[in-house]
Amino acid sequence: MLRIPRAQLQRAELMPPVELRLTLADGEEIRFLFEKKRVKNINLRVRRDGTVSVSAPMGATLSAVDAFVCENAAFIRRARER
Repeated sequence: MLRIPRAQLQRAELMPPVELRLTLADGEEIRFLFEKKRVKNINLRVRRDGTVSVSAPMGATLSAVDAFVCENAAFIRRARER
């Protein structure tokens, strides 16, 4: 039987869910991991493997997040080419 420490379970319950989203920018699909957090701004990261993750404030709308990703499509493209 697998036992998971109670503290580890409590941390997992507090973590916000991560959602895989897809948006179109300039005819190109951009897939990104989206997470709502206790932050002030929408943050975008392009990791070394080319995956994109976005975190946004709890009150941010999905349309605002999608628009932000579209506005930064050129940045994402350049970062993936490196």
